[in-house]
Amino acid sequence: MKYSVILLVLLLVSCERENNSAEIENIDLYTAYQERKPVPISTIAEKISYIPLETNEYCLMGNLRHNVAKVDSFIVYWGYQQIYLFSARNGKFVREISGAGRGPKEYHSVDLVTLRERERLLTVNRSKITKDSRSYTVKAAFSFDGDMVKTYRLPASSFSNENMFRILMTWPVGNQEYIGYVNNDMGDTQYKAVFFNNKGEITSYIKNFNKYDKEKYPRGPRNSMKGWFYNLQDTVRFFEQYTDTIYSLDGKSLVPRFHVVMKDLAPPYYLQGKPDAYKKEELDYFRIRYLYESNRFVFFITKINRFDHQTLYDKKLNKTIMCDTDEDREYYKYPAHYSERTIGYINDLDGFLPIGTSSTYYVNANNELITTITPIEIHRWFKQNPDKKMKLREDLRKLENIPLEANPVVIIVKLKSLL
Repeated sequence: MKYSVILLVLLLVSCERENNSAEIENIDLYTAYQERKPVPISTIAEKISYIPLETNEYCLMGNLRHNVAKVDSFIVYWGYQQIYLFSARNGKFVREISGAGRGPKEYHSVDLVTLRERERLLTVNRSKITKDSRSYTVKAAFSFDGDMVKTYRLPASSFSNENMFRILMTWPVGNQEYIGYVNNDMGDTQYKAVFFNNKGEITSYIKNFNKYDKEKYPRGPRNSMKGWFYNLQDTVRFFEQYTDTIYSLDGKSLVPRFHVVMKDLAPPYYLQGKPDAYKKEELDYFRIRYLYESNRFVFFITKINRFDHQTLYDKKLNKTIMCDTDEDREYYKYPAHYSERTIGYINDLDGFLPIGTSSTYYVNANNELITTITPIEIHRWFKQNPDKKMKLREDLRKLENIPLEANPVVIIVKLKSLL
């Protein structure tokens, strides 16, 4: 009996860790798009919890979209130069973590935040210095107690036309080592990613083999989300926009883990080189953003033809599914390049608002998907669905009276497991 228990524990641990020798799986995005349809939240969820966040003069967020995560007993909220901590049990405000400014323990911005769940650390941009066409960015890690516990420097960026070198997205791979995605701004950047230490010294690199004609597509202002890192337990994943492969980091190498099948809707790589304001042709191709993963599902948002669709790959069923809607379709269509609305999952568990209509969501190590709904969305739903109101459970019916100026309601979706 003793040995059976030990064997079971070892099996469970092995299931939580990534096997880098695993066969590459195909995420058939093309077929999922052709067969897109309304998708019930019960496809991925066991249960849903709703936590209205406390609103007071020290934590005003309003109806703006923010980033949200749940770590143990805390909800972390960041965006627009603010980082707030709330109780995951009742939504009570706990504290603000530092603040934006130029003080000795303040941060420069909350763009490109890295959340380290296990250590309960949030890494933000501490400061930036530009000199002689080179930029030096210092990152700072703050604890949930609000203390700045460590800083590290990114490798120097160069903005010269002849030799542009720019790192924006970074990820920890050890206590004092990091990996950074090198933006391919010139079309022939030598490195896909570099490894560096706390001092910003490059220790190793991964070569880049994706090119585009830099003379035909000269550089211009671009978004900073082209390279995307995330964790599945202890495994680091990487995806580069306008490509078709999700990688696992294995030592100093990127190993293909998922291949995204897009066929003629695959975006041409030269879109890397076009300024965002002139990417109208991008609407005709898939654009994959905001990737996360649980032990059973790979989640991402697919942008195409002026709609954003929540999309998932079910590793247990080897099936890719894209959310669509038969109702309120114009509400989700966006007129320009950028959208705040995403076609999410039908809420067949609670009979309430669709889940995942915001591009700001997070999947944590506890097999939970966390997202939000705003008071404006809640009021709109009650106005449009008076017949469904009485079928809601009491705590959801009370949300009809949430003030429009209140902070968002956090949604915690307990995900189905692979086991």
